[in-house]
Amino acid sequence: MFAAALQLGTFFYLKAQYEGVVITTLPFTPFRMLQPMTHRSLPGEDMTHCGFIFVYALCAACIKPSLQKLLGHGPPKSAVPDTTKMAANLAGKLGLSVD
Repeated sequence: MFAAALQLGTFFYLKAQYEGVVITTLPFTPFRMLQPMTHRSLPGEDMTHCGFIFVYALCAACIKPSLQKLLGHGPPKSAVPDTTKMAANLAGKLGLSVD
């Protein structure tokens, strides 16, 4: 819970610091459904301008899992269930044949 609170606090602090600031300019116009996230809280109508929220979301989605894996902080492999084995056990209990 401490890590989640720290991450949330960091997000809101950075959001307040970069409110209305163009962080980067994209070399393309994003899809219409992504434009509210890329252009959030930015003045003007140039959709190639990108704000903090989009850069933060990209980092969270791309860099964080790789960094966790590199540092060995990912979930243990035993925590990930083997769905194939679970499905076979369930099929056996229901009297179904799994081919």
